[in-house]
Amino acid sequence: MQGIRGLTLMELLVTVALVAALVTLGVPAFSGWIRHNALVAEANRFVSTLHLGRSEAIKRGRTLTIGRQGDWANGWTVFVDLDEDGQRDSGEVVLRRAGPLREGFTLVGNFHVADSVSYRATGQTRKPSGAFQMGTFTLCDDTGTANARHARAIVISSTGRPRVSRAQADIDKNGC
Repeated sequence: MQGIRGLTLMELLVTVALVAALVTLGVPAFSGWIRHNALVAEANRFVSTLHLGRSEAIKRGRTLTIGRQGDWANGWTVFVDLDEDGQRDSGEVVLRRAGPLREGFTLVGNFHVADSVSYRATGQTRKPSGAFQMGTFTLCDDTGTANARHARAIVISSTGRPRVSRAQADIDKNGC
């Protein structure tokens, strides 16, 4: 007669302890990875809006403005800025409305892009006064630290092209 094979209570307890240790070590790393990917996704969403504004301004031969909805973290609107004042007035066509950032994220523009970004028909960013509108946005998560690991700088060049940076110098200029 063959003996019945199975796990002893000691073997089961050791296995459960090992699985618990692995989960305890893995979950924080996994949640950090998820948070990092959410930060990258939000940065890419905002950059794609900037690209849309620039390309539509060139295509339409008109000024397009991307304006914040109260606060940049609450979302933004892309519209045809007929009077080139940087503000959406009645009769100005809205091309896209973006919803708010994910909970726990903030988006702050420096002085030059604090309220809006306007693209002229040439694809360059200009203020309503006609001055160049180069600037930096800082996107941070709620970890409470403004470092390159937990933030992204979205830099708009003098030609109007946006780029994403993890450079500490760009982040320190704006803070979160």
